[in-house]
Amino acid sequence: MGIIVAVVFASILLFGFLMLQSIQTMDRLDDPKQGQLVVNFRE
Repeated sequence: MGIIVAVVFASILLFGFLMLQSIQTMDRLDDPKQGQLVVNFRE
């Protein structure tokens, strides 16, 4: 039973790690020549 739990836990961690690695940032945030991203914040 412990082996099954360990395999399930490891597969969930691997799935989460792969999802985090597949995230791509927007080019607008990486290019310093373009205007900065403006976020309006009001309370």
